[in-house]
Amino acid sequence: MRAIRHLTVLAILSASLALTACGANATPTPAGAVSSFATATDWVVGLNRFPFALIRLDGSSLDDASVTVRFYSRAAGGSEELKSSHDTVFHQVEGSTDHFHPDGFTHDHPFFRSVYVAPQAQFDVPGIWIARIEGTDANGASMTVGDLAFRVSETSATVPVGGAVPAIKNPTLRDVANVSEITSADSPEPGLYQLTVAEALEQSKPLVIAFASPAFCVSAMCGPVTEVVVEQFKTYGSQVNFIHIEPWDIEAARDKSRLEPSQATLEWGLQTEPWVFVVDAEGNVSSRFEGLVGASELAAAIAEVVE
Repeated sequence: MRAIRHLTVLAILSASLALTACGANATPTPAGAVSSFATATDWVVGLNRFPFALIRLDGSSLDDASVTVRFYSRAAGGSEELKSSHDTVFHQVEGSTDHFHPDGFTHDHPFFRSVYVAPQAQFDVPGIWIARIEGTDANGASMTVGDLAFRVSETSATVPVGGAVPAIKNPTLRDVANVSEITSADSPEPGLYQLTVAEALEQSKPLVIAFASPAFCVSAMCGPVTEVVVEQFKTYGSQVNFIHIEPWDIEAARDKSRLEPSQATLEWGLQTEPWVFVVDAEGNVSSRFEGLVGASELAAAIAEVVE
């Protein structure tokens, strides 16, 4: 069984931790400059959400900067054409994890993930593109940021915006003796495990589907994203169905230390994690978020499908 392709992403656990990136989208930068990392991989011809992180050389995230990104398409001969320019929106997502002390005391330890987003980037041709990032940091100092290269495809590997949602039969609380059999979340919200996607679609009601694995996440973003989804469930749960699905086979991850895609992941054609899909009452994807998503981003997307 094939594994999900690793998400090119920065995993920031705290300002004191070294950065980790999977893949080759990161652009080396000179001393004193800022590195950029794409935190998603699936871009297609048309409108796209373009998220990325900015990192200092010491591995800490650069937050609250005023950032503009210019997008260039690159021809086979290497020439570039400026296609659009976008101001970005900064999002910081707070999560938590258990912190253990030698005396056995345990408490929640907060951590943050940061991302900049160009929410409406238009890519008109497939191929190699360049994101040229510039701006000023929170203190008003100019930044030097290396170019960020990425690939635009003709079509998405998974369900695109406007596409019909696969009516899969993901496991629910009715199928197991304990919720831990279908989620790796420490304190799961039971409301996210009541319905299969197929059942939710029959209700002709908006739907949020989150593919994330808090305990076995490759990208280190699943925990914060799951918490963002739970937060929105508490606000919109009476109007919108919410479903959380593990992208990995939990039994294989726990018992065999192997990351194997779950059946739902294969049926959706997901290549990375986490993903959050906002679905309208007709069963079509209204918005989708690969990687980290801010609470305000998800709330706005849900509001669009709530009558």
